[in-house]
Amino acid sequence: SVKDIEKTPNIISALSGVTGDTLNEQLTYMDYAKPVIVNGKVKYVIYVKDTKEELTQIISTVLSIILRALLVGLLISLIIGYFMSETITSPIISLKSKAERMAAGDFGTRIESKAEDEIGDLTEAFNNMAAKINENLNTISAEKTKLETILKFMTDGVISFDEGGAITHINPAAKSYLGIDESGTDFDEYFEKIGADISMSEIIVKKGETIEREITVNDRQLQAFFTSIAPNESVVSAVIVVVRDVTKLHKLELSRREFVS
Repeated sequence: SVKDIEKTPNIISALSGVTGDTLNEQLTYMDYAKPVIVNGKVKYVIYVKDTKEELTQIISTVLSIILRALLVGLLISLIIGYFMSETITSPIISLKSKAERMAAGDFGTRIESKAEDEIGDLTEAFNNMAAKINENLNTISAEKTKLETILKFMTDGVISFDEGGAITHINPAAKSYLGIDESGTDFDEYFEKIGADISMSEIIVKKGETIEREITVNDRQLQAFFTSIAPNESVVSAVIVVVRDVTKLHKLELSRREFVS
């Protein structure tokens, strides 16, 4: 009997001869009302009512499954991301550490990398570069040692000055001939004092040309050759002075002249 049933909007629709199948999401139930019309009048109403407990449970179960799947996926992503970051960042940290050691002069350590991707290629290229630099430095060091040994035992004096006129290198022969030390000696001041009639600016202007002077220091007759070094042909980086002791030659020349006279 309709009198004993709550008159819902769907029942009211069925009583008016229209099937009531409206779903109201705010209600706690779902219902359906179908009118039975006899002689043009609503004789009966077929009414079905059900709570949303089962639907709510299904939705809750589905949401729970989705949430757990998201959490599991997030956890897996974090784990994979961690291992991937370790795979990528660990070689980069090693490269950074190696670069710092190279800056401090250590070229012998080799970075081990098992990666076969671009990071592995970069590590291998870095190792090859370090080995090549180390090889070149050893070669340069050996050549430098040879040059220093040669200069040390040369009978000619050799001095190098920077563009500011300060001594950057002097061999024992030059110290003996000129009586100067590596520190506190200025090019222009010294050669003006001994009357060499030469200046740093004159040598720089004549780039690459050799200027010769005869000078006398501590009763020694010296033959001095001055030239400049300009690696890029525009800026002079050093001035080289080669000094040769010709005292004996001068004495022999004087003896010869006296004998001829």
